[in-house]
Amino acid sequence: MAPLGLLLVFVAVVVVELAVLVSVPVTASAAGGSLTAYITTSGSNTVTPIDLAANTPGNPVAVGDSPDGIAITPDGAAAYVANISDNTVTPINLVTNTPGSPVPVGRQPSAVAITPDGSTAYVTNSGSDTVTPIAVTTSAPGNPIPVGSIPDAIAITPDGKTAYVTNSGSGTVTPIGVATNTPGSAIPVGGPGLRGIAITPDGTTAYATNSTTNTVTPIAIATNTPGQPIRFPAGSYTSGIAITPNGTTAYVTNVGSATVTPVMVATNTPGTPIPDAGKGGFAIAITPDGKAAYVANDGTGTVTPIDLATNTAGTPVRVGSGTFGIAITSIPQAIPTSTQLTVTAPSPPAAGTTETLTATITPATAAGSVQFTNWTMPLGSPVTVAGGSASMTTTLTPGTHPLTAVFTPAGSTAFDPSKSDTLSYTVSAPTTTPLPPTPPAFRFSPTSLSQLIPWLLGQLHLPTF
Repeated sequence: MAPLGLLLVFVAVVVVELAVLVSVPVTASAAGGSLTAYITTSGSNTVTPIDLAANTPGNPVAVGDSPDGIAITPDGAAAYVANISDNTVTPINLVTNTPGSPVPVGRQPSAVAITPDGSTAYVTNSGSDTVTPIAVTTSAPGNPIPVGSIPDAIAITPDGKTAYVTNSGSGTVTPIGVATNTPGSAIPVGGPGLRGIAITPDGTTAYATNSTTNTVTPIAIATNTPGQPIRFPAGSYTSGIAITPNGTTAYVTNVGSATVTPVMVATNTPGTPIPDAGKGGFAIAITPDGKAAYVANDGTGTVTPIDLATNTAGTPVRVGSGTFGIAITSIPQAIPTSTQLTVTAPSPPAAGTTETLTATITPATAAGSVQFTNWTMPLGSPVTVAGGSASMTTTLTPGTHPLTAVFTPAGSTAFDPSKSDTLSYTVSAPTTTPLPPTPPAFRFSPTSLSQLIPWLLGQLHLPTF
């Protein structure tokens, strides 16, 4: 199946440090997180993550039928995958690499782009000539936006105001006003066969590839007018395109010649094609620091790294058949947290009084729950954190209690767990007031009246007679 939609635009998320080696697997590291490429593999209906630090593929994530284009939210928390054969888009939680419920869209969804603020994913529906907006927070699809014939790729300007869609069937590019989701006038660009599109980081120019005419056409975004096409050799079958973060160079995949051609943006002139870039390279993405590009090769089921300092291809990484889409992101590193435990009770703490245990979580934005413990045993059920705090009340028995609070982050958040220091808390035993001594019992057993009368007179302090 020939791919109709491709991920052609990569929005840089964070700055990374990257080392690229020729003829050996590329290794990369990211400040604040791990650098990962996500590849759609339609042969197995999965998305395969590749850890670029070790250059090894991870466990595939099951998605829909024939996944094609893929895009990642700017915060690196989620990916959206267009499943061209079952008319859905699959969201993926990138913290856990688990798929969510498929989102129904138009017929034959092929490419995805996400607004810079991460609020909306736009999906081209190549079978219904529309684009469907999806609210990222709810994964709810909006009303389809009509565009040209066989919409293929899509890119969004850095300011988030306009989406540009290549229409392969009609040979046009349709701008869409993101604020109102309304299409503008179609821009004629070189005839049918349009494939990829990418926009310069400064938002001044869009570049659209045409596999039929073997050209790349610049479009002035301020006026939506096309410039002179940049011509490639016959049979190049220009397809995927990505632009370096500094905006100096566009890299174009040539499916017909298994090469990648750098294009100087300042002069719109193509450079020397990079050989051995992979057979069937329909999509390309560039790392956020601009040091390497990665090409998804449908023909070989591999991903080829390219050192952009030398424009040389490295050792391909095998992932699976039908590698049509690619996106790169830095998965956010978990944010450290701290937990502080305090106990509030009447002073001095005594048996039978009620203690309030409070855990304070830093940072206060951390979501999750706190389990309070006594002698490492749970005190009640976990308490949900609200505004950086969680509390419970209890009544402790007399004695010393080693109390702790254990914070567990919510499953989808990027916070580390933490545990408070042990708080030694003593409850006094109950105190008692001693009773006055019991007077001795009266003991008198008179044997005669003559003995009783003198005794009674003595108790009354009366004179005897």
